This record gives sequence, structure tokens and C-alpha cells, in this order.
Amino acid sequence: MQIHCQRLSANHPVSFEIAFTLDPPLLPVKGNIEFIDKNPDQLGLQIGRRTKNGLEESTLSCRTDNPAALEVWRKVADRLKKMTKAGITIVNRQSGDKRFYRSFRYTKGAEALEGNGVEMISPSGPTKQQVFLGN
Repeated sequence: MQIHCQRLSANHPVSFEIAFTLDPPLLPVKGNIEFIDKNPDQLGLQIGRRTKNGLEESTLSCRTDNPAALEVWRKVADRLKKMTKAGITIVNRQSGDKRFYRSFRYTKGAEALEGNGVEMISPSGPTKQQVFLGN
């Protein structure tokens, strides 16, 4: 089986996005939405960038009703889980309320950055919540 890779959102200010497909991707497209429409069985990897504010969140996602594609993407996700650690703690900057989320994952690299004082940036941005790796 061959997996194809297509870079998306080359000029996006926050992230670097890559799409993986089992078949050669249908191109050309004018943007990410059109790519997803033309290639519905894709696996998307959005890699957060390190900025002056900290490290942006990365995400792995797919949306498919193709059982064969879903089986492959689950294997990729399972492999990624073995390479990462589970759990983050999010603190509301205004109220101080904390909540642990086990479903979030992080890499050793992100953990090393946090240990060196780099802030982890939540999906809502750097102002509303503070993210800590682990519990």
C-alpha cells in the first residue's frame, strides 16, 4: 500500500498542514476545503508552530466513511499514541480553574520545550487559558 502526501496551507500564519491520502490526491484545488471535498478519505496533520508566544497545538484528524481508509488511519493514530504521552492540564487564566484532559497527547520534544520555559498555547490562543503537559 502506498500513502500519498500533499502539503496544504503553505502560507498559513499559525500552522503547517499535511494531508495523507491512499490514492493520488485529486488536484488542483484552491484551498483546504476544496481539497477535503475532492479527497474525502484523507488524514490531516496540522503541525503547530513555535512562535514568540510559545508552541501552538498540533492536531491529527480524519473524516471518512471508507472502512479501508479508516483502518489505515487508525493504525497511524495508534502508532502516534505509542510515540507520545497522554494528558494535559488547562488552567483558566481569569478564574484559576484547572481541568485535566487525558485525550490530548504530547511529544518528548514538546515536553523538553516546556521544561525550558516555552509556553504551550491552547486552541483558544495564549490569552484565555494556560496549558501544562501532564497533570
